[in-house]
Amino acid sequence: MRPVNYRLDLTVRCSDEERKDREAAYKIAAEWSGGGYVELKTFGFADDECLQRVYAAALKRLRRIELVEGELLGDLRVYRLSSSKHDYELERATDLEDRLRAQFQEVQGIDERG
Repeated sequence: MRPVNYRLDLTVRCSDEERKDREAAYKIAAEWSGGGYVELKTFGFADDECLQRVYAAALKRLRRIELVEGELLGDLRVYRLSSSKHDYELERATDLEDRLRAQFQEVQGIDERG
């Protein structure tokens, strides 16, 4: 019997429609907690080219979320993706977060929670 080689492609792709064939470098997420659990709620994946668009779309979705009693949802954060790391091990890209927040506050005159 011939061995079967099952290879999974675990490459994370960009969320942006124009770049969905590209490998993502960043995860845009907010810390969510509720019912005794804490996890990152993912709002998108991006590379350098689509980061601003994916972040803008993530902000729109974040503003529409209605939490139930006991749930908490933090601010959007940008994490550098690494295939060998779990969510809780990902490095935050605070330099990019600061730049994106400044851009969107300047353009829209509002903070993330709007």
